Amino acid sequence: MQNKHFFCIADLTTEAVVFDVSTVRSGNIGLKIAFYGRLNERQALASRLGLSGVLPTDIDLLALAYQRWDLAMPEHLIGDFSFVIEDCSKQRVFGARDALGVHGLFYVRKATQLIVSARVAPLLDHPLVGRRLNHRKLAQSAVILADTSNESFYEGVLSLDGGSAFCLEAGGFKTWSYWQSDPERGLDIPDHEVPEALRALLFDAVGARLPTSSTPAALLSGGLDSSSLVAVAASILKQQNRRLLTISAVLPPHLRGKLVDESAFIRAFSDVDNIDFLDITNEQRGPFDDIDQTLRQHAVPHLGSRHYQYAAFSEAARANGAQTIFDGCFGELGPTHYGNGFYAELFRSGQWLLLAKEVRARANAYRFPVSKVIKSELLKPLAPAFLLKLTGREHRFDLALSSANQPFQHAYLARHLQQSTDEMLTRSNALVQDDRNPRAAHARSIAHVQHSQRPSGNNTNGTQFVFPFLDKRVVEFCLAAPTHLKVRNGYPRSLVRLALDGLLPPSIQWRTSKEPFAPDFHLRYNQQRVIAEELFASIGTNDPVREVVDVARLQMMVKHEMKTNRCDTPADFIAMHMVPKGVYLIHFLRQFSEFAPT
Repeated sequence: MQNKHFFCIADLTTEAVVFDVSTVRSGNIGLKIAFYGRLNERQALASRLGLSGVLPTDIDLLALAYQRWDLAMPEHLIGDFSFVIEDCSKQRVFGARDALGVHGLFYVRKATQLIVSARVAPLLDHPLVGRRLNHRKLAQSAVILADTSNESFYEGVLSLDGGSAFCLEAGGFKTWSYWQSDPERGLDIPDHEVPEALRALLFDAVGARLPTSSTPAALLSGGLDSSSLVAVAASILKQQNRRLLTISAVLPPHLRGKLVDESAFIRAFSDVDNIDFLDITNEQRGPFDDIDQTLRQHAVPHLGSRHYQYAAFSEAARANGAQTIFDGCFGELGPTHYGNGFYAELFRSGQWLLLAKEVRARANAYRFPVSKVIKSELLKPLAPAFLLKLTGREHRFDLALSSANQPFQHAYLARHLQQSTDEMLTRSNALVQDDRNPRAAHARSIAHVQHSQRPSGNNTNGTQFVFPFLDKRVVEFCLAAPTHLKVRNGYPRSLVRLALDGLLPPSIQWRTSKEPFAPDFHLRYNQQRVIAEELFASIGTNDPVREVVDVARLQMMVKHEMKTNRCDTPADFIAMHMVPKGVYLIHFLRQFSEFAPT
């Protein structure tokens, strides 16, 4: 059913759409809709709308839902989407982003006009916008997780948070949150039914994102997150007599036996007869490949130093006929949550017998001394803040090390930050390391993901990554699940281990180790280190980039040759994260006229 009054006016991923409330005239019929993404649970939504027969398109469902629920409509939607609706009858422009922010929605306000896109790049190309650096936002990015504003890295370009909506009417412009995670909410089913209920949710979340005809691909690293998605997707596809392509980063032949990768765990799925394995080595790729192109796509100055692997995954999928790639990122928000703070919770509530049992079980599962478990899982969470500060354990290792070794000039940060970097670090640390109130910390992690400025749209070769673990239903369920099901018999991440019992290979289901995502990153970095050295050396004394970037410090950092890919020494950590961050930052700044080389 395609209603003539509902029509899509633009592709939000390639265009910037201009809405002007002063020209939206009351009395005109129809809704103009710009939409990107997918709606899930379409049959249930249609039933609630009183529809029967052939299901309408997503755009028709969206329009009918808006006519039924008005501005409350996003609360009734399940899926990954961003949309904007121009309603002539109410002289209104209304838009929203899905609950977890899988798809982006960026906008610029100009008097009565609203310029909207699912990606930043089309906005920057619009004549009403322009390209100006947001110095405050850039400075805030010096501390991981510290930025909480909805500003983008471009002056005047704003991002709508996941689970949020906006409305522009003659009376003004407003934004609001229509969905937030609730750490106080529990489940209304008994404990023994939780694993099966989560299993059903995972099958729904994965099944809703499978393409209807083409072969899907899934990243498979051998860890719990990716393996869970592969196990579920393969099971669903087998019932449809279809196949799944898995894509894995492994060592090239000449390094096998010298280094370790995840091949043994990847091949644990060999008995699944509808999986086709594709191993990726791409020996010439590294952290300094395709920087400008990748920065344009993401419109942020900081990329992950392993971004080259995602480019290789995308190219391999496309070459093998797959356009949809399942990615196990964000599992820790839901099924693979670690249950941080559980042991301290047992101590505070006086459940000492269960605590003793769990401590011994953790020591056995991980082959740790009991004293190590007590120190990390009890003493540190229960220690007062002043004692942690005195012993130098106030902040998580990676946050503290990255904050202390940023590629920014200190004077630049001081000029543009309202807080000191130490204050920002304390706030960031609380986001990820609050064992005194684990549910609240879990909810804050979810809110941080909602706040992320993730661009929508396909990669340059037409493939798209999908994230079933960001399904709102899955995240809500796992947050509400009792902590004693997230840590069980010494094993953290127990929700998914229990839910997929009999489906996950046992060697993966009960594993407690994990090799790095990029098994030979240190060799690739060392091979390309000269690119960073030459870039830093090319920046003259009067180059405006030096106002932002501490080039001299980067030149000292880049002298280190990485020893392993495990990133377990400060020098290797800096090489893996801070040196690439400096390189990407310089490339990002060059797009602005104020940072043109001199």
